[in-house]
Amino acid sequence: MNQIATKLIALVTTCLIAVSALAATPTENCFNYKKAGDYPRAIQSGKEAVRLTPKSGDAFLCLGNAYYQVGDFDLALKNLLQAEQFFTQKSDLSLVYSNLGHVVKLKGDLQQALNYYSRSLGLDRELGDKAGEAVGLSNIAGVFRDRGDLDKALNYYQQSLNINPNEAGKAATYNNIAMAYSDREDYVSAVDNLDKAISLNRRFGNYHAAAQSILNKGSVQTEQRAFDVAETTLNEGLAAIQKVGDKYWESVALEYIAHLAEARGSIDLAKSKYQEALQLAQTAGATSLAESLARKLSLLQKDTTTVSYGVLEIGSKGVKAAVVTSFMDEQGRLRYQTGFKKSINTDVLQGVADTGEFSSEAMDRTAQAASDLMAEIRANSKNIGDNIFVAGSSGLSAAMNRDELGKRVRALTGANPIFINSSQELLFGMIGSIPDNLLHKTALLDIGSGNGRVGYLISAKGERKAGQVVIDLRAGSTSLTELANKSKSPSESYITALNRVVEKEIAPRFASDVKQYPVLSKHHHLMVVGGAAWAMTTLMHPENQGAYTSLSLADFSDYYDRITQNPDALLNQDLSSIADAKTRETATKQIEAVKKTFTLENLQAGARILKLAAETIPLGKADIYFNRDGNWAYGLAASVMMSKRLSKK
Repeated sequence: MNQIATKLIALVTTCLIAVSALAATPTENCFNYKKAGDYPRAIQSGKEAVRLTPKSGDAFLCLGNAYYQVGDFDLALKNLLQAEQFFTQKSDLSLVYSNLGHVVKLKGDLQQALNYYSRSLGLDRELGDKAGEAVGLSNIAGVFRDRGDLDKALNYYQQSLNINPNEAGKAATYNNIAMAYSDREDYVSAVDNLDKAISLNRRFGNYHAAAQSILNKGSVQTEQRAFDVAETTLNEGLAAIQKVGDKYWESVALEYIAHLAEARGSIDLAKSKYQEALQLAQTAGATSLAESLARKLSLLQKDTTTVSYGVLEIGSKGVKAAVVTSFMDEQGRLRYQTGFKKSINTDVLQGVADTGEFSSEAMDRTAQAASDLMAEIRANSKNIGDNIFVAGSSGLSAAMNRDELGKRVRALTGANPIFINSSQELLFGMIGSIPDNLLHKTALLDIGSGNGRVGYLISAKGERKAGQVVIDLRAGSTSLTELANKSKSPSESYITALNRVVEKEIAPRFASDVKQYPVLSKHHHLMVVGGAAWAMTTLMHPENQGAYTSLSLADFSDYYDRITQNPDALLNQDLSSIADAKTRETATKQIEAVKKTFTLENLQAGARILKLAAETIPLGKADIYFNRDGNWAYGLAASVMMSKRLSKK
């Protein structure tokens, strides 16, 4: 959590009535534990507070913030939205909107974050609260920083400094200005602004925030390669953060020290410090930070242990099963190999556009398919044990009765399905599709049956949480098919209706969203995954059955033209020109699988979305690849397995 959020929480905490520890209410305990960095107990107290005072905005606010601190952004969002319902004062609502902005920002929705921050800023201006207005301007600056617009970010930060009547409050802004300069690799200016933040925090007795800025300064000095100075600074910051008892930031401090050791080439020391940081993060209940540390530790250890597990992915078309083996190669890159693979179409999303719900029959078909495929996974991998993950895609969120689907799947498989949102799907899709060494240079385009998205990782220097940017297309090949058919007039062809829906309802909003993220054009690579991309690559490049297929921009438009103008020729093409008999046989099976999985209308809808994406995303000279084995569910399962394995060492 950034220092702005910390400042806001401190403001709320000071509003609590001072009582003794023995007389403290659960809400007060929640704020006190959170201020001390004891987030598991803050969550426990927050839950009790919500139970005892179910209409208390403060109780939901504290619980939401505690979940935010440990990286559970979905529960943070849920509780903060509840807090909004019970607050009526503008000052309280401003605080809630500010914190909602923090949550959705780290979920990757920068536009919604900007909306929340702007609402908070508007309320503070109505109240004449200059200190609150300064915080709002600083929050908005953070959005522009994440978008890569550093000039605009620095402009908003400067506005914040100029109007802030609270000298103590300026410290957080100086810290954030420093991080923007660090992003620009202007480390001298970064250190200068961090010194200002540290000085102000010390002058006003905010030693907690001072310790955080000291650690950020040490991290910047590591980037300057001033290793001896960085070591002194980081040790000072570690001692200071230990004194205030913030276990989360102590974990971050150890992470910074590990990074310094890694930069110096002291790999054994780096491993030791990452391990300490991982254990602290797990103790603090900081799941998001722990997963990040586990990956860094695994990369350093170059752990080539192979781990096999089963994956059942419930998507808009049905259920896909695979036995996956993940391992680190000699360069420390996470790799996947798939063995058994099978899918069963259940058309679970069919009719949802009309009713808003899965039909009972579709849920039963899907649950039975999951049960049948789980049995086949066990039959094909005797040593897999309980390592079978059942996960539902973000496209399923279109149905209001998704939880009922989960119950039916659990009843037949014994496994609890993990339903993820679009932001999580992008994150795990990147982990499951992009080599580790290219993660921060590569954007991901994932077009599934129920939804589609493009996005990339945010790597924010000097902050304890990075995140990802997600730009939703708000349609997938199956869901767009339903939308087109639902809106089609009797005199229209399906293709005419399809293009009308895309051009009027999807393209303008997607183009507007993409323009908000100029950093997208700076990525060197675009990795394309998902069912629609699989169909396009299979039909356009049947001769290439390897893990990665190089694509061109022309492939996207040519595929749309061929699947809409002469689909029979494309779907029943002559493969005799493929010289290798095994490749020709595989290509034949893959084309048949495409025809079995998708209707012609699905293929045409998927092609139209791919064409829109290629026309809208500013790719520049980026290399484009399709990853045949790229899958968000593999990335989710591998991350869980990796974290479990490393925590036992």
